[in-house]
Amino acid sequence: MLAELTSDEWESVRKSNIWNVSASEYTDSVLSSLRLTYSYMPSHLKLCFAYCAIFPKCHKMVKDDLIHQWNSLGFIEETDIFSTEQLGERYISQLLGFSFLEYYSRLHNSATGVHHEDFTHLTMHDLVLDLARLVLVDDFIMGVSEWSNSERSCRYALFNDCSKKLESYTDYPAKIRALCFFDSGRIELHEDAFSSAKYLRVLDFTECVIQRLPESIGQLKQLWYLNARVQHHMIPTCITKLFKLIYLSLCGSSALMALPDSIGHMEGLMYLDLSGC
Repeated sequence: MLAELTSDEWESVRKSNIWNVSASEYTDSVLSSLRLTYSYMPSHLKLCFAYCAIFPKCHKMVKDDLIHQWNSLGFIEETDIFSTEQLGERYISQLLGFSFLEYYSRLHNSATGVHHEDFTHLTMHDLVLDLARLVLVDDFIMGVSEWSNSERSCRYALFNDCSKKLESYTDYPAKIRALCFFDSGRIELHEDAFSSAKYLRVLDFTECVIQRLPESIGQLKQLWYLNARVQHHMIPTCITKLFKLIYLSLCGSSALMALPDSIGHMEGLMYLDLSGC
């Protein structure tokens, strides 16, 4: 079974000549095997795996952040025995066991070629990511490439330009539940960037450096998770009105001088990351 494949074996598959011919019988066989493994997963694990389609290829996922996003979207249900964090860790372990996720491997010694695994970060093989996007194809929109389709009603979105309004990407912005941006560099957000995404639960700017958060972010009353690196000395006070917000990361916001006085009124806020501020 594919769960027994190691990272090196996956790499051998990726580099082999079976990818030289599109839709080859070898490719079909590998994808069929992957789908077979997926079909035997429990429903909650299928949700968690398919959601990883929202990340770009070669993306280094922070394990704890991924668990927070799963929880924010209702993929993890707390029990009387285990917390959502404990269950999230279990789901990660199961996906690792299927080789659908891998621990990030970094070069430790260039002379010997020795790699060390980073147990706080995860990666996904390109072929596995392709499967996730095939599984999620009717519920996922990407701002660039062949996956784009503004006429589709999608719940999960990956865009590469957060200076535009969501209507530039999709005709149904209110349907989006999770929104991830990548490769945007340093940009200024559109003032009404999120006014139409009233049911958004996850907003991830991890791959961007934004000048400041717009006031329209205060309209995201269903938001549970916000990860943003800002270059302004303040964040808008309206964020403190997001009473469902559980996770707020401003990591790397080096220009940030202070938080709004009313942030102490956010009784639901459980995680606040100010590292690098």
